Amino acid sequence: FQLVSNVIINSINFQNVFILVLTDKRFNHIAKEITGLDSDIEICKYLLEIDPSLVKSKLILQYLNGRIN
Repeated sequence: FQLVSNVIINSINFQNVFILVLTDKRFNHIAKEITGLDSDIEICKYLLEIDPSLVKSKLILQYLNGRIN
């Protein structure tokens, strides 16, 4: 229930889903089960194929910059 409530409370858009799949082990596991992919890199590639505009997302850029620094 907490997993579902987190998604409902947060603004649901593809950028947030992308970040959740990268950061939350539960979402990551669900994404891997649904897609049949095994690695995080494959999941990222898959999501970027669905929505290539993620590359230009300020939200994702901010997240990645925060993770790198």
